[in-house]
Amino acid sequence: MIPDYLTFIRRQDRSLLPYLYFICILLIALYVKNRGYLLTQEDAFPVSAIFSLTMFSFVYELKGYWAYKYEIGNINFSWFQGKIASRFEVLLWHPLVATGCCFIVCYLAVKACLFFLPTITAMVCIAFFVPIIVYLMCWFARNCYVKQLQQETALTLKYRNLHYYTCLNVTMTFLTSFVVVSPLVADDDFSLSNGFFSAKLIVAMLILCSAILMVNLIFAHPSRRYTFLGRLFQKEFDVNLVNTMVLPGIYRKPLWLRLFIFFTLQLFWIVAMSLLLKLLGWGIYFYAYLIVCMIPAMGYFYLHVYWRWHDDYMTACDMYLRCGEDKN
Repeated sequence: MIPDYLTFIRRQDRSLLPYLYFICILLIALYVKNRGYLLTQEDAFPVSAIFSLTMFSFVYELKGYWAYKYEIGNINFSWFQGKIASRFEVLLWHPLVATGCCFIVCYLAVKACLFFLPTITAMVCIAFFVPIIVYLMCWFARNCYVKQLQQETALTLKYRNLHYYTCLNVTMTFLTSFVVVSPLVADDDFSLSNGFFSAKLIVAMLILCSAILMVNLIFAHPSRRYTFLGRLFQKEFDVNLVNTMVLPGIYRKPLWLRLFIFFTLQLFWIVAMSLLLKLLGWGIYFYAYLIVCMIPAMGYFYLHVYWRWHDDYMTACDMYLRCGEDKN
């Protein structure tokens, strides 16, 4: 029996909401740890940025996923019969606009908690209530996207190849990571007072870059094949585009060997960049130094998700062609 939309999302949200709470609380806990287990009103901006970037990562994939559900027809969407998304609603729940709105709402909520409540109570309230705001934003965005699927809209090519899609996701992932680790600028282990070519600083940066990569790799595992299939139905990808595998020789090596190669390269890169900055006598901000040191980690993460999503994309293309054959 095909479930109706409301029944399906109730079941789906039983797992979505705990997962959303887990992601939000984990990121905020890491930020609070880096901040020295103390939040002030100055932290309202970065904390809100973490919540809004998390919402973007969820909302950005919603339309593709529901396009797949709508085309396959394994859910009864009669609840949306006669409901049309207005132009304002479409604009409001565009992923970038929705992220901006989420940031404003979260900022006001976090600022109010830190202003009116003691620090510990404020952190508990932020961890409990603000993820609900993120969930509600996702809920309204989901309804809007399903409404749009029932309307005749012009379908346009959005990604010329898989690299564009991967670049956007990698950028948002590391932007979130940079916000989470931003308080480390005040940490003694990352002090630039002893110069860039300091053993303490080099070891700290190596551990930080490796830790950021490992955490991001853990959360890069969910399959995107159904999202890709939905985007193919929406003509955002061209099924005829050839997406070749990047560096297939490295891809075929076992994961432990790839990570060992990365770790070695990361160490030499940080040492080389630190030595170069010392010899040149340049003075740069901690955040710029962090980005420079993170280049190997960002490069490996890009390759990792591209390899994984390439397989998902090829599977989605096969499913898309099979769906076309079935309809014919």
